[in-house]
Amino acid sequence: TLSIVIFCLIIVMPMLFRSLPLAILGIILNLFPLIFTYSLMSWFGVTINIATVLIGGVSLSIVVDDTIHFLTRFRIYLKEGLEWQQAIDKTIATIGHSISMTTFILVGSFSCMAFSSFLPTSAFGIFISITLILAWAIDLFLIPVLLASYGKFKLASRQKIEIAKN
Repeated sequence: TLSIVIFCLIIVMPMLFRSLPLAILGIILNLFPLIFTYSLMSWFGVTINIATVLIGGVSLSIVVDDTIHFLTRFRIYLKEGLEWQQAIDKTIATIGHSISMTTFILVGSFSCMAFSSFLPTSAFGIFISITLILAWAIDLFLIPVLLASYGKFKLASRQKIEIAKN
């Protein structure tokens, strides 16, 4: 399931955003929580089993939704004529709460599985919750910083081109 989800991401993200930098940003930042989680599982000696193998596909399917929501709203505000930083701020103000609430509800729900006496189910609940929390932090804290940096770079490039034309 994970390979199918990643393949779909690689196909859909560039078509959805019509921007290679935004698509690459979305893909890489959605894979990072999975890489972290599987590394953490390895560090703790958690074996891959029928439940833990599902963490990647299930969590990636969930976390990509918030990233797409964030980046789509950001692009809408840019098209409305807002500057990069204004678009970032308005995006966080308008959808930050809903992203946070859905993430915390899902984490609360999956965390209940941690109390299962069946270890694969318990591991699934714990590690998918970790993945969702990390993805939430990336969506609301890292993506805005990266977008702001990219916006400054893009603005500086435009100014250099205008100076060169004059």
